[in-house]
Amino acid sequence: MKKLSLGLLWLCSAILPVKGYSEESFALSVVVNSPGTRPHLYFNEVEKKYDGVIPDLLRYVQENSSVTIDFVDSHRNRNEYFVATGKFDMFYSSTDWVKQPEAFISTLPIFQHISYMYSLEPFPEGFELNLDTKANVCARRGFIYPSLEPLFKRGNLVRIDSNSHHAMLKMLSLGRCQMVEMNAKNARAMFQDEPFKDQVFYQLDKPTSKVPASFIMNSNLEAERDILNKFILEFKKKGLYEKSLVKHLGAG
Repeated sequence: MKKLSLGLLWLCSAILPVKGYSEESFALSVVVNSPGTRPHLYFNEVEKKYDGVIPDLLRYVQENSSVTIDFVDSHRNRNEYFVATGKFDMFYSSTDWVKQPEAFISTLPIFQHISYMYSLEPFPEGFELNLDTKANVCARRGFIYPSLEPLFKRGNLVRIDSNSHHAMLKMLSLGRCQMVEMNAKNARAMFQDEPFKDQVFYQLDKPTSKVPASFIMNSNLEAERDILNKFILEFKKKGLYEKSLVKHLGAG
C-alpha cells in the first residue's frame, strides 16, 4: 500500500503557528476505497493525489490547526480491520454500513448519503423493490446495501460485484445487470464521464437508502474526533461543503 499526501500546502501548514482548536500536534491516517469516486473522494489522475470534498475538508482542518493527514490506499473489505486494530485511524463511510459499528466511534455527519436505483430502462410507474422483484443488481465489492440485503439473501435479487462504481456502470451498460444502486451525487458526477455521458440512465423515484456519511474512527481517538467535529461544523456553516461539491461535480 502506498501513502499519498494531500500536497505541499499541507506540509507547510504543519510548521505554521497553530490557528485552530488544539495546541497539540498529531497525525491522522485515512484509508481509502481506492480509487474512490467523485465528488467526495477520488484519485485525481492529473495531479496524482486524492481529491474531492473530503480532502477539501481535511485540507481545511490542516490549514487551521496542527493536524497532518495522510491517505492510504486500501479496500473496503479491509478498512474496518485496519481501523479497529489501530493500524490506521479512520475511513470515510457510514455507521450503517460497517459490520460492527460498536467497535468504532464516528464524527458528526458530513452530509446525508442518499442512494437510488438506476437502470437503462424506465422503471414502471409505481415500481418498488420487493420480494417479487427479480433482477441482477451490479454492486460494489465489499459494500453493504442494508435495504437490498434481504432481497440478496432471498435470491430474487442477484448481486453482481465490481471493484469500482465505474465498473458497475460499465457492467450495466453491457447488460450484465438490470440496475445499480448508487449515491445520487456519485451518479451525477459519473454520468458526465466517458463513456457514459451519451448514455441515458433512469432513476427510481424513491430512494433506497438515506444514511449519514462521516469519518469512522478507531475507538481510542475521541479527542481527535472532537476536534474534527468542530471543523466539520465550521466547514458546513461557512458554505464550504456546497462550494467544494459544485467544484468536484464538474471536475470530470
